Amino acid sequence: MNVGQRMKVYMVEKMISCDKAGYLVSKSKETKLNCREKIGLRIHLVTCLVCRQYASQINDLQHMVYRYKNQYTDGTVVHMLTDETRTSMKETVEKEMTGK
Repeated sequence: MNVGQRMKVYMVEKMISCDKAGYLVSKSKETKLNCREKIGLRIHLVTCLVCRQYASQINDLQHMVYRYKNQYTDGTVVHMLTDETRTSMKETVEKEMTGK
């Protein structure tokens, strides 16, 4: 077996799964990955289109949330629910929790 073949076998054996890659993509948004995690994720993303698309969607979602949060830097609190809806939801939750 030549060096290229050995390297290919090593890469396949050491490559992380899609589940692990998804976990690392999400984890990377909240904390820094260690060196082994970064390398494993990068190698996986180079070879897996589905996980690359997932990582792209997570990045897009993060940017949307960031832009939304920064729209209201003047301290304005924006409530999407009316007071009536909020009260109704609270009453429903309390009824479910108490069983009444």
